[in-house]
Amino acid sequence: MRSLTDEEMRDFRIPIEIFNRNVRVMHNTSPALRTRILQAIGIDCDSKDCRIDWEQFLQLNKLLQPQVQDREEVIRFAVRLFNPQESSFVQAHLFEELIKEIFSPGNAASEPENDFLKDDLIEITLDKCQQAGVYSPGGYLNSDKLHQAF
Repeated sequence: MRSLTDEEMRDFRIPIEIFNRNVRVMHNTSPALRTRILQAIGIDCDSKDCRIDWEQFLQLNKLLQPQVQDREEVIRFAVRLFNPQESSFVQAHLFEELIKEIFSPGNAASEPENDFLKDDLIEITLDKCQQAGVYSPGGYLNSDKLHQAF
């Protein structure tokens, strides 16, 4: 396990690998889902020197605490989670795979106390998107309608 160098201590940003290892929700989440979560708060995970700053940490921490959340902020985060590039359309199969990944074994949402809800939440989410007209011909999701569905 590596520790911070003197230069890193002066930087006030946390290297992503240290952040992921020490924040319970991130530590208990699959690497693929971690990347999507970090991208949703604006972190370039492809950067060689990927780090999270204090404001991003506070933003993520706020989003992960249900009693403190602002509904519109959570919706924007969820849409960016499913569509990190913020394009007009998202491939439907990628959206559905991510929904299932969120509740797959090894992720925080799949902890035993949430297990009884897993299949219902997946079905409700997909049905709600279907009813809101999120699905477009050709196997894509309309991002604007996805925002409205939430």
